[in-house]
Amino acid sequence: MKSKYNSLLFITIILISCSPSYIQYHNSGYRKVQEKDYKGAIVDFNLSIEKNSKYWSSYNNRGACYIMLDSVKKAIEDFDKAIILNSDNSMAYDNRGMCKEALGDNIGAIEDYYLALENNGRFNISYTHLALLFANMDSCKKSLYYLDIAIKRKAYDHCNTLEELILLKEKLEKQCKE
Repeated sequence: MKSKYNSLLFITIILISCSPSYIQYHNSGYRKVQEKDYKGAIVDFNLSIEKNSKYWSSYNNRGACYIMLDSVKKAIEDFDKAIILNSDNSMAYDNRGMCKEALGDNIGAIEDYYLALENNGRFNISYTHLALLFANMDSCKKSLYYLDIAIKRKAYDHCNTLEELILLKEKLEKQCKE
């Protein structure tokens, strides 16, 4: 059993070391994101893009780093490029929607959230983002509609917990009755 494990480990190491350099830089950048070293991650994503300018995932992840560093316009540029390279990329549409929302472009944000769902109806976090945006726009019926979907589909994360969504739903239900 131990020799099988060693053989698998050896093969895994060989496969990782044989991956194209742009993948290695991308993976290094992703590890830095997990460590919250966004500037270091951007350096690695830049190197990945330098090696393969058509690797949409590096643009998408670099854009996410720009969001964390409050460079929203740079993030949008990266999400635009990621979408050009992979138009089925729901995450890039959703991320770009959050950027547009941050810049006050609610209509553009709604369009991007819809595009994310159109590309992948199971990209559930977009339902949460739509619900929150409509709540901020004082459209409680639309917000409640998307909140119901988000809660049913368990579309919550560390930024928007289930408890927060339920509290918002209760608040909006009262607000809609008034």
